[in-house]
Amino acid sequence: MTPTWCVEFVGMPYREGGYRRNNDGYDCWGLIRAVYGHVYGIEVLEWDIEVSRGCWAHLGQLERPQEGDLLLFSPDGMNHHVGLVADPGRMLHAAESLGQVIIEPYTSGLWKTQHKRTYRHDLR
Repeated sequence: MTPTWCVEFVGMPYREGGYRRNNDGYDCWGLIRAVYGHVYGIEVLEWDIEVSRGCWAHLGQLERPQEGDLLLFSPDGMNHHVGLVADPGRMLHAAESLGQVIIEPYTSGLWKTQHKRTYRHDLR
């Protein structure tokens, strides 16, 4: 079952650089920032700053993603997209190609082949 907090983000428009809640839309990292601030009360900064702060634990292959974990997608070794685990096998993400925030499976098709890393915030 989809968590209630996800539903209020679904359908919001994709907007490059968008990250503030109710600010006309989100890009993929901006959505993470908005969700973590609203749902968990955690301020999330840019990814390179977050990595240097040591706030995110990289999950191993045997650990199952949980609600709120980050999924990084890297088709060519560089991080190109990030989604947020909404429920088992599905993620919330800002889909630029569709122009909005959606929930969809990440365990099949293109997403499965491009999923490279999963992270969990240490303060959650």
